[in-house]
Amino acid sequence: MEERKNLEPTESDRPVDDHRDLIDMELPDAMVEKYRRGREENGKDWVGPRPLVCLHDEIVDSLIYADLEYYADGEYRCVLSEIIKQLSDIRRALLVILEDMPKEKWDEWEA
Repeated sequence: MEERKNLEPTESDRPVDDHRDLIDMELPDAMVEKYRRGREENGKDWVGPRPLVCLHDEIVDSLIYADLEYYADGEYRCVLSEIIKQLSDIRRALLVILEDMPKEKWDEWEA
């Protein structure tokens, strides 16, 4: 595992609604609810780059979250190490798609 850089969050980085109520839901239900909330907040039309580009951003965020937890507390390091490995594998797989896709298509997408 590489040594962690200064990734400490600031107060302004903390969300007002962190959606922790989704933790107790079954995954399909949590996905439906999170998507509903996103549409309610952002509108029904997709805004932003292609979802695959957003997915990459979310994977990088997830790696940061796992990394912060890994270095904060030794209690779950074994599990967090596996999570970091799997997220890294997912990122590598996603990069196969994104590197093959012309960059002009990164912003061309409609639901």
